[in-house]
Order: sequence, then C-alpha cells, then structure tokens
Amino acid sequence: HGHPDRLNLVFMHGRARWLDDLGTGSYVDPSLHWYRSTLAHNAPLVDGNSQARSDGRLAGLHSDDSLDAVVARAEIAPGVVASRAVVTAGTYFVDEVRWTASRPVRFELPVHFDAPATGLSLAGARLAGAGGLEDGFDFIGDVTSARVSAPTPVRLAATRDGHAATAAIWASEDVEWYVASAPIQPATEHRPFHLLRARGASGVIRAVWRWGEHGTEEFADGEVAVTTPRGVDRHVIGDRSWVFHGADGRTVDVPIGDARSPDAAPASGGAARHATPGTETPHTAAAPERGPPEWHEIRRQPQPSQWFPDARERTGPGWATFALGERHYRRTEEPWRDAGEPRAWVSVGADPDGVVIHVMVETPEPVFVPAGATNPYDNEHADVNGHGIQLYYATPSGSGAWMAVPDTHTGAVRVRPVPGWGSAPIPRAEWRRVAGGFEVGVRIPADARTDHFALDVIVNDASPGRVRRRGQLVMSGAEGEFAYLRGDRHDPARLLSFAIV
Repeated sequence: HGHPDRLNLVFMHGRARWLDDLGTGSYVDPSLHWYRSTLAHNAPLVDGNSQARSDGRLAGLHSDDSLDAVVARAEIAPGVVASRAVVTAGTYFVDEVRWTASRPVRFELPVHFDAPATGLSLAGARLAGAGGLEDGFDFIGDVTSARVSAPTPVRLAATRDGHAATAAIWASEDVEWYVASAPIQPATEHRPFHLLRARGASGVIRAVWRWGEHGTEEFADGEVAVTTPRGVDRHVIGDRSWVFHGADGRTVDVPIGDARSPDAAPASGGAARHATPGTETPHTAAAPERGPPEWHEIRRQPQPSQWFPDARERTGPGWATFALGERHYRRTEEPWRDAGEPRAWVSVGADPDGVVIHVMVETPEPVFVPAGATNPYDNEHADVNGHGIQLYYATPSGSGAWMAVPDTHTGAVRVRPVPGWGSAPIPRAEWRRVAGGFEVGVRIPADARTDHFALDVIVNDASPGRVRRRGQLVMSGAEGEFAYLRGDRHDPARLLSFAIV
C-alpha cells in the first residue's frame, strides 16, 4: 500500500504474531492516517517524521541449515541512512538497527511488542512527533517514559496462545524509553507498544529475540553473546561483515556490503532534494541556503498582464519555465502514454508583490470538483480527485502549501491551505479557459527582501467518468512513481530552489 515502512520487521511463531504489520484500516476513517505512519510499523523514523519515500537496498544475505541472515538499508530521511540486520540461529535471532546521519538527529524505533519492560521506573510523559497528519503521534495515548543509560539492556517477556517470546534490547546511546497505547485491528482496540528514542549523528540498537527458550545475553560495542542450551553463540559485528561463532565450533562470516557506510545512501529518485525540513516541523520546509548549482534564476519585474498571450509559449526574460510530460507523471493506473499523454506548462516569476506562477493544463475537458463535495471512497479531501493545482512553497521566514481548484460557477479559484505546511499568506488566484485546456495564475505574497525560495507545483490529472484522479504531473519530476495514497501530501525535500536576481 505504499506505506513508509522501510526496514520494517515482522516476527511470528505459530499462531502468535509478536511483531506484526497492521495493514490498512477503513479508507473513510481518520485512523487510516495511523496505519499509514511509520510509527505504526516496527520501522525506524527520524525527528518524529514518517519516513521519506525511497528505495531500500539488500546489502547482505546468507542461509544454511542452522543460520539465516539478511541485511538491508534505506535512506529514511534526507541525509540519514539506516540499516537493519537480522541473523537467526536456532530458537533466537539477533536484530540490529544502525543509523548514520549528516547531522545530529532524533532517531526513533517503535517496537510493537505487547510486553512489560523489566526494571523500568515509568512515569507519565508526553510523546510528540513532528506534527504531520501521517506521522502517527496524534493517535497514541497512555504515555509513560523512563530514561535508560547506555549500555544497559532492557528485557521484555510475554506469553500468548501457548507461546512465549522474550527480547533483550541494548542501545549504544542513552535512550528515552516510551510505552504508549495505539490502535491495532480494528482501530477501536488499542494495545501497548514501546518506542526507543535516541539522539546523535550515529548509533546502534541491538536486540536478541527468543521463542520458547531461556538464556542470557551479553552486549558489547561490536559483539553479542547469546547463551543457549547448546552453549554460547558469539556474534562479532563489524562494518562490513557479521561473524558468527557457534557453540558447536562452527564459524560463519556473512558479508554485509556497505550497509554501514555513511555515504552509501540510495540515490533519491525524482527531484533534486535541496529544501530540507526542520527537525521538529517536517512539513514546514525551510528554503535552502543560496549556493550552486541547481538554482532556477528568475527576475523581479512588473507584470504588464495577468496572462501570457499564448498559454503554451511560456518563455520570457526573467521567467523559469517547465514543460511537464512523461518524466513528471505519477500514475494511478495507466502509464503516461496510455493515459492520453497529459501535459502541463509551468512558469515561475516574480513581481514587486510576490512570486508569480502560471500553470497551463492541456485537457480536452476539465473536471473540477465543486465546493462542498464529499469523498465517499477514502479519507482524502474531495478536491484531489479532479483537475487542480497543488502548490508547495518555502522561504527563510515561513512556508505554506495550498490546493487551487477553479470554480466554473463563480469564475473564481478556490484556494485551500494544506494542513501542516505553515502559515504563509494565502495566494491570490485566477483562472481562464484557453484552447485545449485551462490556465491558472497564482500570486503568492512575499517580502520584497526575499531573494530565494523553494517551490514545487503538482497538477492533478482527471478525466470525465472517473471518480478519482487519473494521475499527477509533478514539476520536480516523478518518473516511475505512483500517486496511490498521496492525497495532498508532499515531501518538503522535493521542492526546487529558486533565486530572484
């Protein structure tokens, strides 16, 4: 379902589902936003944000009669690479999550294991995320917390359906350990889960999970010793290999590639990622610092007319122009060519009053969602299912995002702020029909002293007879992407950089 759940871990034994994936709930209930969050999974997140969309990478794999190992990594936030290694031997497995970042971050790992933590003095607390609708923190309750100093392990144990499971969890950094309740399935039922929150530019969280077997665990910086009825297994963990010394004298060396390398982040698809969100308010994007080389330069100049003489001829001195086509298309079903090759043109400029954006959409028959419409199919805003323009904007002094939908009855443009993106002044917008489509002109009020900003424009593509949009054209690029479950949300790191000269 496109959930932000890279490096998610699921653990089942018999009928007991110890670490589960909750799937998806009702598409017309607000709880759907919980199920879409990283927090609802056993997957890492950064600074209270659900993960950025990225591809994961397999970094190591091994399997024989008594040992299985898999290692994967992903860029879960701009500049933050996380890896996860799971090594299974006998009736236990070792789980290691590691992160390396280009800056100090708040690294968080949910553990959806309904079991008490031994030895923790928990007290009432508040657990806040970054504030985004699908960061998931709005759905939790009954929060308690305790501070765990490194390198003290914490132990959990539970019995269910005739099966027992235990975990010993160790972190290289001091941890704020939270216990809270959150929806399971159905959403009316809640169950406790744990969240480990650590801070720093790098760190490691390791756990030994057992089922049906007792023993002890000893953790060190690069080693885990696991006592079993057979003896002691030792796992020696390096940057590029995981060496297993079994109690039976057998040694297995599992290469783990470059999973730990700080410069091994997968290349981000689609857009150049210049505008990095703030650590506490992810959807309030900050405009990037001035610098080469991927800046689009525009000129602040009086605009003699609201409209270009020809909507498709969008070039002119002082304007940055973008022709959106196949490389910019996010599809829901048919690829770009089968969807009728939708196109749009975007021009970005500036005048003394602010930033000026013109969008011409090529379509034989515009489909505009009327004001007050409801969406019976999912819990996205109804206006995303017709033609319209989504604008995402950030400057050093503030940010905002808006959905602009023409109204055929009033001749006006309905501009709706997108929640969680800041409080920048609402743009003024107009629209007109043109041969082969329609055009929207937008002026975002801006301080004349602002000489740089970040911006992305998304054009929703629709067609008569459909109840949902057909796809999207994304100014920053979207080749190979799908529009499933995106609604009017957008990654702030996708915004392009503009300089007013």
